[in-house]
Amino acid sequence: MEEVYLNFMKTEVFPDFNFFKEAFKNELEFQGANNQIKKWCLDKVDVTIRAWYEGESRFPVMPVDLENKLEIVLTGGILFKGTFDKIELETDGSIRVVDYKTGKPDKHIKAIANCHEVSAKECDDYFRQLIAYKMLYERTRHVNDKKIVSTGVLKFLEPAGATVKKYNLEKGIFRDEIVKLTDAMVRNLEIFIIECWKDIQALKFEQLKERDDKEKCARCEYDTICWG
Repeated sequence: MEEVYLNFMKTEVFPDFNFFKEAFKNELEFQGANNQIKKWCLDKVDVTIRAWYEGESRFPVMPVDLENKLEIVLTGGILFKGTFDKIELETDGSIRVVDYKTGKPDKHIKAIANCHEVSAKECDDYFRQLIAYKMLYERTRHVNDKKIVSTGVLKFLEPAGATVKKYNLEKGIFRDEIVKLTDAMVRNLEIFIIECWKDIQALKFEQLKERDDKEKCARCEYDTICWG
């Protein structure tokens, strides 16, 4: 979406779908995707993401900044980095960070709704990511910039897979997740990061109670030497 919104900022006219698709194809080339992956991705773009893009183009929001890479140093000398997809300005002058996500929203929406502790295993990583953006932005802003990050938005490029009224999910409908971000969330996340780093330095790695072949284990590059 970076090329799309850069063009929007330059021309003040939101690009059509063909512009987006061409930018997407160029990115696939840049990433060195093979022909099979290219075909799979482009087929998905023509069907699912086209519908999402049409919705996005109805009420596009002009960004304040795009693909902004920031880094800070946490307690203990921990270097912490992050890259924003998009930064927008709220009507009250505060900052809204926007992150675009591929895949369906279902499990993430449910996990965020049930996350009461940032450090809990059940807490969604996308939720932590939004909090991290608030921490990064506010600790790297210019001394005269008093803007705070008040909101984080997850924009899912695929529709919900099932209807679940409790979580405001409707099958086939695209869903954005809007999260109000607080200073308390940032404090808790920083503590969590520092504790994780201490465990890594001490080679303290908790063994999973059981294998998780659908999620963690399936994507783990150390699966072949795992003790699980």
